[in-house]
Amino acid sequence: MGAYINPAEMSKEEFLIKFGSDVTKEYVEKFDYNNKEKTHLPVVLINNGFFKAAAIAYCEEERDVFLQPDSRPKSYFIVPIKDLLLESDLSDYLKKK
Repeated sequence: MGAYINPAEMSKEEFLIKFGSDVTKEYVEKFDYNNKEKTHLPVVLINNGFFKAAAIAYCEEERDVFLQPDSRPKSYFIVPIKDLLLESDLSDYLKKK
């Protein structure tokens, strides 16, 4: 299923604007998951029409799933892990790695 941002006090878009930075798809494609000192992770905002999902690309496999071409508009962000941990279930997925 994956890790998703679900902020309680603001929309997903507001969260990404406040805590994240816009990046390109190419940046996400080349993100270095092997860097043990990484402090940020990519997030893909996916427009599903009736709702938007903010998927955290916490590993290469997740990233590759969300980078697959489809008809949904997508935006890409880089967000500090410390902020993601506050508004998502990311900690559950990081424990599994």
